[in-house]
Amino acid sequence: MALKEYLFHNFWAKLLSVLFATLLWLVLSFGQGEGLNGNGVWLRSSHEKVFANLPVHVLRRSPDGSNRRFVLDPTTVTITIKGSAMVLNDIQVGDIKPFVNLAERARTKTSESKQSASTTNQVYVYLPPTVSSVSMKVEPPSVTVRRPDTD
Repeated sequence: MALKEYLFHNFWAKLLSVLFATLLWLVLSFGQGEGLNGNGVWLRSSHEKVFANLPVHVLRRSPDGSNRRFVLDPTTVTITIKGSAMVLNDIQVGDIKPFVNLAERARTKTSESKQSASTTNQVYVYLPPTVSSVSMKVEPPSVTVRRPDTD
């Protein structure tokens, strides 16, 4: 008898509090871009954040220790990141590092004389390890790299 009394004592107040908690949860979930669609399927909407004019860095490994310079064309890229609002709000401009990898190219070439004056390299993007479950679009996806003495 104690369990029945425990459950049904102030029954309407308990029911109202559960309904209010559910309503509050739904409002907050939809505010973050999440919620149920008409078929009862849980949706997590994708938000988008654009970072324009980010400078492209050059990752290189010089076996002879020289400090070579490179000219990039274009020098900046625009990165569009899609993900949940919670993840995107944590990403700052300084967290994103677009780069071209010339170190890999240097390992595959046997001599510098075989390398062409300019090459087109894919732009990669470094994101902090805390950023996950995002998709990215880099525009333009590649840049031309050349040495300044070859105009």
